[in-house]
Amino acid sequence: SIVSAYVVLTSAFRDGYATFLGVPWFAGRAMFFPFRNTKINSVPSAKPASGRFPVIAFSHGLGGMSTTYSYAATDLASHGFIVICMEHTDKTASGTSVNGQSQFYEKFKPTGQQAAYGPEEKLFRSTQLKHRSSEVHSVLDAVEGRAGHSFLQPLSAHMDVSSIVVLGHSMGAATAIRSSQDDRDNRIKACIVSLAVLSHFCPNSCH
Repeated sequence: SIVSAYVVLTSAFRDGYATFLGVPWFAGRAMFFPFRNTKINSVPSAKPASGRFPVIAFSHGLGGMSTTYSYAATDLASHGFIVICMEHTDKTASGTSVNGQSQFYEKFKPTGQQAAYGPEEKLFRSTQLKHRSSEVHSVLDAVEGRAGHSFLQPLSAHMDVSSIVVLGHSMGAATAIRSSQDDRDNRIKACIVSLAVLSHFCPNSCH
């Protein structure tokens, strides 16, 4: 039978969004309190269906997390895709864990009176994009079962490595484009973007 799983609203999730929005931690927790029993259409620890399926690596936007797009990921999965929701460690996620330590969103701080998304911030974001692209390719290594990347092992028999798609929203869209440009082995077969405001995130590298 189908069981709707609860969306996991951990303290790190709530505190991370509070940091991103620039409000106190208790405001973040109060903001998400009404959604504590929110469910999504999924089966926890479900046994994979038989066969091989195309893979989507999903890159979140500024302030996003691996669970932010659960509604989209579950819908894509219901149509026969294996969806890997990344949580980037370049300090664009509202909150994540790096080597067991909590890491929160880092707001860009200009050195002078720089305009929003001016050259200084574009360079800052470009550095983050390079980091994000390397993480996308680490996910591709895991999909292909390369040495040192075993966290996807339970799904290895079900992933069609000849059909890998990178999908992203906002800065994640710029990430999808950048990682496709960096794909020297032609492992990425399609790049899908949503609200790709490239002029905000790329000095020249995504055009």
